[in-house]
Amino acid sequence: MTFSWAPDHANWPQDGLTISFLNDDGRVATDEGSAADSAHLDVAAGTSTLPVYAAATACCSSGSYDGVLTIASADPPKGVKPNTQVVKVHIVVKPAEAGIWACIGDRVLKGLGILGAIAGLWYIWNIWNQSKFLPNAQVMSQRIQVLYYTMDGGTPSADVTAVTTGQVKGAFRSAMGFGKRFSAWLKANPLRAGLPSFMGGRPYYETLCFTLSGLAGADQRAAGLKGMYFKPELDVPARIKEAGADGFFIVARGGRSVSYYVCVRERENPIKVTACSPAILPGTQTRLFNPSSGSQIIPGRPTPRKGQTAGIRIA
Repeated sequence: MTFSWAPDHANWPQDGLTISFLNDDGRVATDEGSAADSAHLDVAAGTSTLPVYAAATACCSSGSYDGVLTIASADPPKGVKPNTQVVKVHIVVKPAEAGIWACIGDRVLKGLGILGAIAGLWYIWNIWNQSKFLPNAQVMSQRIQVLYYTMDGGTPSADVTAVTTGQVKGAFRSAMGFGKRFSAWLKANPLRAGLPSFMGGRPYYETLCFTLSGLAGADQRAAGLKGMYFKPELDVPARIKEAGADGFFIVARGGRSVSYYVCVRERENPIKVTACSPAILPGTQTRLFNPSSGSQIIPGRPTPRKGQTAGIRIA
């Protein structure tokens, strides 16, 4: 016997309600990977059964849906024309509505999952995008030149000899090791950098600094630079002002761009910053300089001597 199923397409819900036949093992009979709409059953003496399986999706609307189950002889007796011995059974399927959340709940969860994944990727990207790092030690060492006195009480001059430039490069390489930079980045809480500003997010600007009083080294030109260290919490000039006086700060601005800041406290031998006008901090004796290329930073010395380190120059 051959069994086939044909729904009434006028009112049958598309992709919401299916009628299938089951095999002897209870599985849905398939035809090329999809549920078959027909099945064959060898009928012996007695009674045979063919289970019919109805399945409704969560989005299937409630209602009454009609269909026809056709039973025909697969091998009609001799002398009987095919499809003349046919029995048609009218079937009515009445699924119950599962509810709107049962229908769209899975879609909502999938949508939220996709949005969460996008937000997570954006957050990770923004952490990196909002973290500004200084150029490498090779580049930074070319931007800072050591000054020395060519004569007693004379005008400082840049020392660009191979020995001194090598010392400057070594000082930057030592200060800008990966471990030190990574540690400063973690201490600054990079998770905050990934947040938008209205949620308390703030970019991370890598900041390298040292004390200006250590610039005048007697033995080595770059002795003062060996004290360089990272300040993980400095990201804007206002916070540099709070960091204390007599400091030289190199602040990353993205790419190879950097900013320089010098905090100077008035005293008997004040630090001199050339080619730059200071901003006086209200209520203090501290001045904030924002030097640029060509500026010289020279700590005051009572009696400068020939050959002594005078300070630094921004190349």
